[in-house]
Amino acid sequence: MSKLQEITLSLLNQLNNNNNENGELIISNLTELLLLSKELSSREYIGNETNTINLLIKSLMIDVDGVVSNKQKLLSLRLLRNLCAHLPLNQERILSDDNTAQWLLAQLQATTDNENDIVFIAIMQLLINTIASNQNTQTTLWRNLFKVNVIDLLLKNNKDNANRLQLVHMLIYNLILNSTERIDDLVVVNSALGKSVLEEVLCTIERFDQDTDEHDQLFHWSYLIFKCLYQAEKFVDLYKLFGDENFAITTPQLKDIRNHPIFQGQISSNDNENDTNNNNNNNDDDDNPIGSNDRDEEEEPDHLEGRSNKYQISLLNLLDAMVNKQKNVKDFVPDCDAVISVKCCEYLVSELSILYNIDFKKKSELTSTMTRLNEHDFGAIYFIFKIFANVTCYTDEMLQIVPQLHAFKQEDLNTMLRKKGLIAICVGTLHSNPEIDHSLRSQTSDPDTKSKDKGFKVEIIKILGNLAFRNKRNQDEVCFNNKQKDNNNNNN
Repeated sequence: MSKLQEITLSLLNQLNNNNNENGELIISNLTELLLLSKELSSREYIGNETNTINLLIKSLMIDVDGVVSNKQKLLSLRLLRNLCAHLPLNQERILSDDNTAQWLLAQLQATTDNENDIVFIAIMQLLINTIASNQNTQTTLWRNLFKVNVIDLLLKNNKDNANRLQLVHMLIYNLILNSTERIDDLVVVNSALGKSVLEEVLCTIERFDQDTDEHDQLFHWSYLIFKCLYQAEKFVDLYKLFGDENFAITTPQLKDIRNHPIFQGQISSNDNENDTNNNNNNNDDDDNPIGSNDRDEEEEPDHLEGRSNKYQISLLNLLDAMVNKQKNVKDFVPDCDAVISVKCCEYLVSELSILYNIDFKKKSELTSTMTRLNEHDFGAIYFIFKIFANVTCYTDEMLQIVPQLHAFKQEDLNTMLRKKGLIAICVGTLHSNPEIDHSLRSQTSDPDTKSKDKGFKVEIIKILGNLAFRNKRNQDEVCFNNKQKDNNNNNN
């Protein structure tokens, strides 16, 4: 009889007899098996041995009187963790029903103090190993973790503990990876609960200093979670989910962005000076940047404060980071790593058009019900331009597909974006008045506003250059919009 067989048999005898009085022998056996279980063949033998896994789980679950020592519990959890590594059959033996899943999740919720971090980590590692590449165990855990709101509680109860949060994020990522059903469940089917969970994931990054390992690890897993969602074409759903449902009532989208006042020269520098003179008695209003939340609400009750919020800016920031690495548009280039689609690009142009229909001025002279841009709106404009600066710069794969599309009289991405008004928006922004430039520069706390302004305009120039590359119609559109804008300026 081999050493592995001997130790396994000894442990089975102790567990079968429920002989917790001989705890030292059980701990010794568990310690030996934990070392041996690093080998795949050993894990297979222990898992196949009659009732080994079931008895280990039973010894943990029936210990209502606390007879089993903490050391024995920890060793049992770690052994179970090792046993299910790369062995689907052992995974299903451990997480075969809702009872085991519910008990493990209950233990996670009970370990709220930092002294139990070791137990919490051991359970989380066990769960992550149990669901790795196994749809059956993933379904069981998802049913007990997400649909009864446990995942939201785990995020909120451990919001200040970076080590725990990393594991919770890792668990979420493994559950939604390659699962359109669970992604739909998170974003669409149970959107209220999904929104709460994803808000916590986004907020987690901000709670820890940027120059720390904790922040880097949390950002890594948050990035991967949202990459899964974006690859499943859920960006638009997420952006709407985090948005204000009432906004569309107050600010309808322009049918043609070129009808916006900034393209017609209707918001001139003279109007801005008159507006400032009319408000000299209100020091707070003059000193605050456009979109500030410190204005007197009673003075202007018809205005809403902006369209965008910090969660949407985080979504755009993540998308910008991903598109910077992978510029291919999945509708044109079949690429499993692509995170942006034509639908997403169309939505972003539409969002720009809506934001440009919001009054940029402190006192609206257009309609009494228009919404005033807030700082997040300017952040949204800035990130959308950055995203388009990347996505309109065709990769080699995108360049190869363009002639084939044109041969079949189909539109490439940059042609579609021109028809949606992106060139008009870019040209109009480059020619916009100083007040708008200042507002766009002020979307961050960057003290070097001149540098920020140059960076912002560089992105727009990149977009125009990309859109005009090897595209005669787009080139004509750029020239037409510039000429039209110059004529408007001369007339004013």
